[in-house]
Amino acid sequence: MKIPYSEFEMQIAMMKLNDKLAEFDKATLEQKKQEMQAFTDSLMPKKRAEQNKLTAEYHGISVKQLMASPVYGALCNEYKEDCIRQFVEMIKEKLETTDLEAWAAIYFTLLR
Repeated sequence: MKIPYSEFEMQIAMMKLNDKLAEFDKATLEQKKQEMQAFTDSLMPKKRAEQNKLTAEYHGISVKQLMASPVYGALCNEYKEDCIRQFVEMIKEKLETTDLEAWAAIYFTLLR
């Protein structure tokens, strides 16, 4: 997945995001973190079998078809990319960030 921003842009955005997060009270920030974690866990469970089930559902095929597919890796990557896009949108909504700040948060906490 190509991130639509440079690392330099995201470093600057991350500093701005840290300032924004400092404005939240601890209880509110903790609640938002828990909501985001629950959202992430629902999209990307830790067990491979659950990941395969969600990936197959995303593509409208059975798990058996997914597992037998010669493009299994590509199908999994498409699902993961969609999850990242959903996560960007969720961060923008929950933390009231820009698109750039949301990508920075994902890049520096999950992808790097």
